[in-house]
Amino acid sequence: RILVLCSATGEVAFRIGERVGDGEVVGLELADDMFEASVEALAVRPEVTVRFEGALMDRIPFPDGSFDGVVSEFVVYPTSQATDFGQPEMARVLRPGGAMTITDVIVPAEPPPEVRAELSAAGLDYLCVATPDDFRRWLEEAGLTDVEVLDLTDVVRPVWERRLSEPSVTQAARHLLDSGPWSLGHGLRYIRVRGTKAI
Repeated sequence: RILVLCSATGEVAFRIGERVGDGEVVGLELADDMFEASVEALAVRPEVTVRFEGALMDRIPFPDGSFDGVVSEFVVYPTSQATDFGQPEMARVLRPGGAMTITDVIVPAEPPPEVRAELSAAGLDYLCVATPDDFRRWLEEAGLTDVEVLDLTDVVRPVWERRLSEPSVTQAARHLLDSGPWSLGHGLRYIRVRGTKAI
């Protein structure tokens, strides 16, 4: 059983569901419009073992040890409405030996308002103020072991290079693609964090 947090319109849950065979994938989404879109998408894909539920703001509505894996894909589909639960609550619903995978877009500090507005205009609305070491520490404090932090920035860079070739987003291109404090790989990074719940 795999739990996909902030599952948005369901794309990540569907991709995982296609791979787990007879397993089950559960998507949780707080935003009503995205939840409704995922349910509509499921109606035309009944062969995939996926179901969607509305999320609660401060807790995951499942008992301890309910899932073999927990996935949070903020890089791919950042939710428009964030929940308040963190890694300890995510770890709570993992069985011992289960795996947690988180992707995120991180900056070491909150960008100035004008930079934030320019990035948002280019489609980069979501940023997490944190470092890779913060994520490592958060997972370890939540009881996960063998924590790995992988920097995905170079994988994502070509996507931004294509997107920022449009004249309407030249300010965001200046921030992300130059070597300034908010550029890709310097001030802004895409990361994937993985860990295993201690047995």
